[in-house]
Amino acid sequence: MKVWVVAESRFEWYEIKYICSNMKIALKRWDELRLSLIKENQEMVEYCTENNYNPIPWSNNITLLHNLDHGDKCNCNYPDLKEWAIEE
Repeated sequence: MKVWVVAESRFEWYEIKYICSNMKIALKRWDELRLSLIKENQEMVEYCTENNYNPIPWSNNITLLHNLDHGDKCNCNYPDLKEWAIEE
């Protein structure tokens, strides 16, 4: 049996968010996770702007996440999708 794991890829580990029974559901969850990461980065841009910090790193992350396709990797936290075989 196969399952699809949707995780947030961090710099040194994966944080599993969803274990899905099929690819269609996994792609939907992957996109939801990508959108939530975009929102987090947008909130950081707003925070930095309000407090006179440099928002460019988070702005760059937003651009990377907008252009990300499943299976792609980028240099910020990003959603990852893997197919795993499990024993029945």
